[in-house]
Amino acid sequence: MADKSHLQRLKKVAPLAHVGYAEGRRRKLVIAAFHGCHNHETELPMPSLRQVATPLTIGAFILSAVTGVLMFFHLDIGLNKTAHEWLSWALVVGVALHLSVNFRAFRGYLKRPVARGLIVGFVILLAASFLPLGGVGSPVAAVMQGLGRAPVAQVVALAGAESGRVTERLRAAGYRAEAEQTIADLAGGDRKAQAEILGLIFQK
Repeated sequence: MADKSHLQRLKKVAPLAHVGYAEGRRRKLVIAAFHGCHNHETELPMPSLRQVATPLTIGAFILSAVTGVLMFFHLDIGLNKTAHEWLSWALVVGVALHLSVNFRAFRGYLKRPVARGLIVGFVILLAASFLPLGGVGSPVAAVMQGLGRAPVAQVVALAGAESGRVTERLRAAGYRAEAEQTIADLAGGDRKAQAEILGLIFQK
């Protein structure tokens, strides 16, 4: 009888023990899931090279294309030229990364006659751009280059202007000129600035 009553008590207690074990296991799983989510939020995975290369190429191309078009039509203002010259390096880096992660596809393009012909054509144009132009060229460009190599004092004398007034006009425009300094040096190699300086010198 004692064994029978003991078995009956075990049958009553066993479900409660199972429920307690299940609830404890459920709490552990919830806590583990919380810590897992917390770790996932704080430790973000680093983006892959493929995820960076294409957006970098697209963004740098937009910047280089827009500033290049503005410079071509002489509509650039502010830091357009500086951004085009320096930030276009981002386009070079982006294209290099894009080629590195898609090198197999690039080699496949080289096997196609049309793609290979276009690439070779642009390489030939690049090589030809380093060749000197024959002939006299534009006389206006020759005059501008000659004036750019001349000292400021000689150009002022050529314009028949008073050096004092020219100096004041140049200072008002932000140029601090010295008599022996050339126009090109005063402009810092910027053709647009050189044209502005010559305009101030020849201004009546």
